[in-house]
Amino acid sequence: MNRWRVVLDTNVLISAYRFGGKPKSILFMALSDAFVSLTSRPLSTELASVLAEKFHVNDQSIRETCAPFWDRAEWVDPKRQVRLCSDEDDNRVLECAIEGMADFIVTGDRHLLNLQSVANTSILKPDAFLTFFQTHSFKIDASKHPLY
Repeated sequence: MNRWRVVLDTNVLISAYRFGGKPKSILFMALSDAFVSLTSRPLSTELASVLAEKFHVNDQSIRETCAPFWDRAEWVDPKRQVRLCSDEDDNRVLECAIEGMADFIVTGDRHLLNLQSVANTSILKPDAFLTFFQTHSFKIDASKHPLY
C-alpha cells in the first residue's frame, strides 16, 4: 500500500510542539511513518524562525525538538514558484506540496484552506485530516513513540 504524502504547515507543527492536541497527534503519526512527511528548506527555516522569535526557543532546543521530524521527512527542493496566496510563506507550503506530489496539506491557515485543493493536493484542517485517517481504519499507538 502506498502511503499518503503530506505537508504539515508550520502552524500545525508549532501547535504540536507548543500546545499539543490534534496537531500533536498528527505529529506522532508523522514520526511513526503513518504517512510520508514532506518538508523543504524554506519550511524548516520558517519553523525555526517562529520558534526562536515568537516563543524564544534557543537554537539547540529547536534542533533537538525538530530533528526527529526533520530526520524522518522527505526533503523537497521546489523548482517552481507559485503566487496563489498573498502571504509568501503560504506559497512556500504550496511549492513543497506541488514539487513533492503531496496528497494533503494539513494547515490551520485560512488562506490555504480557502483554496481547498491545488494540483491534486487536498488542503485540510488538522481535525478533518484526523477524521479522514480514522475513516480509513488507521490506528496508531502513540505510547510506543520515543517522545513519550
